[in-house]
Amino acid sequence: MTDDEPAGGGDPTLTTADVQRIWPELLRVVRGHRRTTEGLLLSAKVHDLADGTLTLSFASPPLANIMGEDLNRQVLRQSVEELLGVRWTVQTIVDFPAP
Repeated sequence: MTDDEPAGGGDPTLTTADVQRIWPELLRVVRGHRRTTEGLLLSAKVHDLADGTLTLSFASPPLANIMGEDLNRQVLRQSVEELLGVRWTVQTIVDFPAP
């Protein structure tokens, strides 16, 4: 699991479902900054949004670790801020799919 330094506020009216709904649009914004980060996010699922922290889950530990690197988290945070006007902390977890 990885965390960013504390971020500014998030919009308390946004929910996990809202992020899931705008995910394709967010991926397009990320693509404009860094295609490698976009590629990683294609394997991610929006797991949760709570208290200004966006948690993404990955089925693969190596992908979660790479997405957890500072550069990739920064690209995602910047893209979220551009699209939604909020600064969230980004966290990655490994969530193995059920057999």
